[in-house]
This record gives sequence, C-alpha cells and structure tokens, in this order.
Amino acid sequence: MALITSKKKHSLLPATEADLPTLINLITTSYFTEALCPFMFTSWPATTDMLAYFTQRIYARHSESSSELLKVVNVNDGRIIAMCCLSLMGAEAGGDPLKFSEDGRGPEGINLEFAAYAATKFVEIDKWMMGKKHFLISLCAVVPECQGQGIGSAMVSYCVKKATEGRLPTYLTAFPRARSMYAKCGFEVVQDIVLDLNSFGTKDSGYGLYRGYGMIINRHLIEAEVDA
Repeated sequence: MALITSKKKHSLLPATEADLPTLINLITTSYFTEALCPFMFTSWPATTDMLAYFTQRIYARHSESSSELLKVVNVNDGRIIAMCCLSLMGAEAGGDPLKFSEDGRGPEGINLEFAAYAATKFVEIDKWMMGKKHFLISLCAVVPECQGQGIGSAMVSYCVKKATEGRLPTYLTAFPRARSMYAKCGFEVVQDIVLDLNSFGTKDSGYGLYRGYGMIINRHLIEAEVDA
C-alpha cells in the first residue's frame, strides 16, 4: 500500500484474517500498562482476559464491511509492529459495546461493575458524534519497542487523509498518553471525561483520576454535511 515513515522501513497494508491472532497479541501487549486494565480485567496482570476481550473486538471489526483493519509491517523482517482500524460510522455511531449473553451475563473476565461505570463515562464522549456521519479510528497500537519513532503518527495521518478524501471528519477516543500524539496530527479535544480509579479495588492504592478524550479533526466538515 504505502511506505509510511521517513526512513521507508515500514509498510502500511490491509490486515488479513491470518494476521488477526498477531494483532490481538500486539494490542494486548501495547495496552497492558494502561491504568484502566487492572480494574477492567479480573485476571490482570495475567493477560487471559485481555486477549479474550481484544479477540472479540478485532474479529468483530474485521467482519464489518464498513471497517478496515490496517497493519504496519517492518519491510526488513516482515514483522507486524503496529495496527489500527478505520471505520465509517453513520448516524447510529457509538463505541464498541461489551457483548452480553442471553441471560444477561457479561463477557468472562470483565469486572462488570467497573465496566458499567466506565461505559457511562465514555458514552458522554460518544454522544458528541451521534447523528453525525464520520470516520472512527480505533484499536490503534504500536509495539512498545517501536513507540516514539513516528509510526503511530504516520498511521493516523494516513487514516485522516483517507477520511478527508471522503469529505468527512475523523473522530477517536484517546488515552492520556496518546493525546499529545493525536494533537500533533491535528486532532482537537471536543469532550473529556474523568474516571475516579481510586473508588474501585483497594482503597488508597495510589491510583487517582483517569482522563479520557474525545478528539476530532476536520471538525468543519460536520457543519458542511449539515448544511448540505
């Protein structure tokens, strides 16, 4: 598809079904230290529940005709070192809800009390884009040893370029450590939420307030769509 970094060592390509297990391990490794994980996954620091959760999400996105899973490959050794998903969202746009069984039980290994609390917060972000056609960037991850090399920025910039060609804004939810990278790519914060992590698990555990960000680029295209 394209060589995406200045040193031309990395190629951005569509992910295939055969790539999905590698992508699941990649994103689990990349997200492992995120502050939400000890609260969200009951087996943490074991990765069993994280792997199951991302298996569900990645296979679901791969099956959607409106979504494209992308991988970044090191052209020297063929190793997949980064990934993201670009989805075309309609008026019903929302996040990635947890799948419940017919008897109302949530996924195995998920702390449902915390998941419900976090969902009510992140819905505040998602509501900002409800009713607005747009592209959504999700499942964005770079293996830890390759972070800070411009790979994530190049991957996001490609997605933004594709969305701009479609005359639509691009939206995403950012973790705290990724906010500055997205801002450098031109995204602006339109909504933020705060989760009180210290109210879950062991009290006074050292965790504090966790902030998430709804971010958008080409915001003016929303008004252009409405006017049309």
